[in-house]
Amino acid sequence: MVVVSVLDYIAPVWITNKGGGSPSATRGATAGMVVGLFFPPWGLLLGPFVGALLGELLTHATAGKALRVALLSFLAFLLTTGFKLLYGVAVLIMMW
Repeated sequence: MVVVSVLDYIAPVWITNKGGGSPSATRGATAGMVVGLFFPPWGLLLGPFVGALLGELLTHATAGKALRVALLSFLAFLLTTGFKLLYGVAVLIMMW
């Protein structure tokens, strides 16, 4: 559980930074995720993407770079969500 929790916080930042994203993209993805909580289910899915896109565009990045960084941020969100799902299924199987 600790590994999954740590990955949930570190992986999106690491993947976004490795993809050339600025700190503004990371902050935008985080803000988009928080705002997306109020608009389920699409807000939860699109919030980090839109936030990273806007954050990167605010740093005067080109549209292509901003889109690439936003897609990487979204991929990181899906990846960590998948890890949480797999962990939940593993715990359910072990308890059964």
